[in-house]
Amino acid sequence: MRKYRKINNELNTAVTNGQEISKSVVSNMNEFVEVNNKMLENHENLDEIFSDIDAEFVKKTSILNPKDQVFLWTAVALQTARWVLLPSFKVDDISLDYSDRNEAGTEAKKGLKNMLYSSQEI
Repeated sequence: MRKYRKINNELNTAVTNGQEISKSVVSNMNEFVEVNNKMLENHENLDEIFSDIDAEFVKKTSILNPKDQVFLWTAVALQTARWVLLPSFKVDDISLDYSDRNEAGTEAKKGLKNMLYSSQEI
C-alpha cells in the first residue's frame, strides 16, 4: 500500500504541476492573442492614420495649393536660369581690398563731421 500511496502522491504532484504549467501556457496564449488583436486593429487603422497625417501636412504646409505651386516652379525656373546664364566663379578668386574699406570709413567720418559742424553753425 505504501508504494501505491507514494506513486499516487507522485502522480498527483505531476498532474498538479502539469495543470499549473497548462494554466500558465493558456494565460500566455491569451496575452499573445490580445497583443495580436491590438496590432491587427492598429494595422487596419494604418491607412486612416496615414491619410490623417497627410491631410495635416497639407494643411500646415499648403504645398498642394496651386498658388504655392506656381511660386515654387517659378523659383525653380529662375534658379535654373541663373545657373545657366551666370558664369560660375570660385570664392577663392575673389580678393578683398581692405584699403578701400578703410578709405570708405574715413570718408564717412569726414561727412559726419562736416554735417555736425554745419548744423552747429546754424
